[in-house]
Amino acid sequence: MQENNSFFNSNQEDSFDFREMVESYIVQWKWFVFGVFVCLVFATLYLRYVIPIYSATATILVKDEKKGGLQSELAAFSDLGISTGVKSNVDNEIEVIKSRRIIKKAIQELGFNVTYVSEGRVKAFEQYNDKPIAFSFYGASDKFYTSQKSFILNSIDKNHFELLSGNQSSIGKFSYGAIIDLNDSKLVVNKTVEGVSHPDGFSVNVNVNSIDNVTESYRGRLEVSALSKNSSVVALTIKDPLKDKAVDF
Repeated sequence: MQENNSFFNSNQEDSFDFREMVESYIVQWKWFVFGVFVCLVFATLYLRYVIPIYSATATILVKDEKKGGLQSELAAFSDLGISTGVKSNVDNEIEVIKSRRIIKKAIQELGFNVTYVSEGRVKAFEQYNDKPIAFSFYGASDKFYTSQKSFILNSIDKNHFELLSGNQSSIGKFSYGAIIDLNDSKLVVNKTVEGVSHPDGFSVNVNVNSIDNVTESYRGRLEVSALSKNSSVVALTIKDPLKDKAVDF
């Protein structure tokens, strides 16, 4: 009987201690509410201003003329753990796609060495398909593709703009479609479809980067691999903050 009473008393003490602990936390409820509010604010800011990274994937079917011939016969030795030292057309194609020459050609044709950046309320962001203007360079010298330069375009009205160099010095005021003589090239600035409906008074920072630097950047992010050991399908994957840019590449 005494053991039961002592057990009952200990349960009462444990229950009382637990309730006291809970009450000590409830007293500080304001700090818990404040903590939840701060977390929600930071989560909202993060989701709004963080730069997302998109992944674009394409597949290529490689025509392997050796399939069913010598290559398939040597594959039997490979299955036994014996290295044949012979590359298939798929392996060769992967090396070609990842070559610097192929990637550099794609960068030049797409004009990815020229980027358009607009200042937002909190941060700057790159524009691609939604850019209001497009720079076209002609008669560029070799130095043009190896050097880095920047411009600032300030829209004056629907037909005219002012062009500044990266150090804020004015190059001049021009009309859209006019030929502008630069030190290492000729430049023509045209409004895009987006720019025609864009309100006047906008400003865009235009950066011209080295072709080699841009090539190495995309080459480092490009993943090329066969879908399986015995497959002739090659998968290409590239990651970029701009979804449409990744798809075009």
